[in-house]
Amino acid sequence: MRRLPIVVLLLAACVGLATLGAVDDQVSSAGGAPDAIQVTADVVATGIPGAGAITQIGTFHTGGPLHDNAVLIAGSTDPGHVLDRTRLFVASTSNFGATRAIADEPEGSILSIDASGSRVDVPPAFACAICVGQPQPSAAGGAVILYTAQSPAFINSANGNTAAVTNSLPAVSLPLGISLNSGFGRPWFANVPSGSAGDGTITVIDPNGAPLRGAPSPVAGGVFAGNLTNRTPATLHGLSAGALATALLTKSPDPATNGRAVFLAALADGSVAQVHVQLGVDDLLPPGSFSALPDISTERAESDSAAIATRVGMLFNWVPTRTVFISDPLADRILAFDLVDDGHVFKPANVRYLNSPALNRPVDLAPAAREVSARNFASNTTLGGGSDFYVLNRGNNTVVRMTQAGDVVAVRGVVAAAQSDRDVSGIRLNGIAVSEDAKTLWMTATAPGRQGFVLRMAAFGSGTVTTDLLNQARGNLPPNQGADIFSHDMTTSQALGPLFNDQSCSGCHNTPAAGGMGADAQSFVTRVARSKHGEFELVPGHAGPIARQHSIAELGTSCGLPTGVPPQANLTSLRSATFFYGLNR
Repeated sequence: MRRLPIVVLLLAACVGLATLGAVDDQVSSAGGAPDAIQVTADVVATGIPGAGAITQIGTFHTGGPLHDNAVLIAGSTDPGHVLDRTRLFVASTSNFGATRAIADEPEGSILSIDASGSRVDVPPAFACAICVGQPQPSAAGGAVILYTAQSPAFINSANGNTAAVTNSLPAVSLPLGISLNSGFGRPWFANVPSGSAGDGTITVIDPNGAPLRGAPSPVAGGVFAGNLTNRTPATLHGLSAGALATALLTKSPDPATNGRAVFLAALADGSVAQVHVQLGVDDLLPPGSFSALPDISTERAESDSAAIATRVGMLFNWVPTRTVFISDPLADRILAFDLVDDGHVFKPANVRYLNSPALNRPVDLAPAAREVSARNFASNTTLGGGSDFYVLNRGNNTVVRMTQAGDVVAVRGVVAAAQSDRDVSGIRLNGIAVSEDAKTLWMTATAPGRQGFVLRMAAFGSGTVTTDLLNQARGNLPPNQGADIFSHDMTTSQALGPLFNDQSCSGCHNTPAAGGMGADAQSFVTRVARSKHGEFELVPGHAGPIARQHSIAELGTSCGLPTGVPPQANLTSLRSATFFYGLNR
C-alpha cells in the first residue's frame, strides 16, 4: 500500500469503485450549506491559558532525524515521553511558572499532553521546576510535559547557535502555529513576540525543546526573525509582521540546499513568506492577500470573544496540484493558491478565494486525512492527496468539512461536555487537529477567566465506505490499516464496480508482495484508446484508460455494461500492473 490518505483513490484505480458519497446531512435552504448537527465533545485537558494551535505528534519516518538519530532523540519518542507519537502538542500563552528569557516579550509554551486517560488538569506553575535544572518538567503523573517555552533553557544559543544573529531569541513567544516535519525534520512553530506589526519568528526545534543544533543556516540557527534572516537583500518583507501559522511544503527545489526543508509562514499583515531552513526567508505573497489581524496580544489570544481572531489555519496539498489553503477569519473565506517553482524558490499561481455561508470567523484548518506516508511531505499540515479539510469556526463554534473546491460536506456544532467542577458553557473554539488515523478531531477552546481546554470528538463527513474500511482494518497504526485495506476484497456494498479488474488492490499489485507489480496474466491490464483522423484520444464514455475484466453481475448484482475492450477502441496495449513501492519518496 502506498499511502493511507489516498487509499480510496488507489482502490478506485485498482478495482473500479463508484463515487463515494458523503454523510447524508440535512441540507439547509439558506445558502445551500448543511445545517449543523450538534455534537458534545469530551473535555480531555484543562488549565491551558490561550489554548490555540494543536496537533497529534504522530509517527516520525524511518530515515528522518527523529527516527534514526538515537543521540538526538535521547528516548524522547518512547512511550510516555515528550515526543511519544500518541501525545498532543498544545500551544499556550503561559510559561507555567518558567522564567522568561526576554522580560518584555510575551510568555508562551508548547505542552506535550497524554490525552489517552482521565482528564488532564495542568497546574498553573508546574514549570517552575525548570529553575532547578529540569528543563522539560512534567506534572499530572507525566500526563503533561513542558516541551518548550519562552525561557532561557530554550534560546537559540542553547544548542550551540552562538554565532546566529538570533542567538538570544527563544524557541517560542506567544506561539500561534505548529507544523511538524514528520518525514525528514523537526517541529516548527510560528510566533508573535512583538505584536501584529512587530517582527515575527519561525522556529525549528530539537527534542530537548531548544532550537536546531547543527543548523544548516549559521545566520539563523533555529530561529528565523524579521528581516535578519532573509535569503538576500532582494527579500523586502521577510518576517516583518507577527507569524500566525506555518506549514511544511517539502524539500527545497534549490539544488544548493541538498534537499533541505521549506516551510511557509502566514503573517499578521496578510502576507505569506517561505522559509528555507538553509537559505533563509523569501517573499511569496504580499500584505493583504488575506485580511490582516491587528492588535494581537496575549490578552486577545486568551479572549473568549467570538469576534476576536488572533489565529489563522494553513494547509498544503501536494498532489496532484500543489495548493495552499489559508483561513481568512475577518473576511469569512479561505485563501487558496497553487505553487510552482523556478528551480530555486516557490512562486504563487491561480490565487483565489473559497467562500461559503458556512464560514464564520474561520480561525483554523485541519486535514480530513493528514499525509502520513509520503516522507517528503508528511506533516500535520499536509493534506493526504485530494483530501477534504476541516474548518474551525470561532464565530459560532462549528466545524465544517469542506472539499478543496470549497463545497461544504457536513457541519457540526460543538458544545463541551458538562464538568462538575467548572463551567464550560462559555467556551470559544480556537484550534483544530485530526488524529493520525483520521478518526478523531482534537480542538482547543478558550473561556472566561483565562481558561483553556482541549476537546475531543469523532471525525465526520467521510463517505460511508471509507469509514467502514477504516473500522474493519486491523491495527491502529496507519500503515497497518493501509495494508489491510489494500488486500481487502471489496463488495458491491462497499461501492465495488460496476466494472473492475479484481476485488482487491493486491489482486493485481502483488509481486513480490502487496504493493508490487503484476507478474502473471491475471494481473496484467489492457490499456485502451482510439486513433481518429490520425489523432490519439481516450475512448469516449469509457471511465479511464483501462479495460475491466469483470462485472458486478458475476457477484449477483444486475449490470448491463460489457466487460473487456470497448468496441470504440482501436488501440490496445497489454501492461503489467504498476508497482507502488517508492512512489512516496
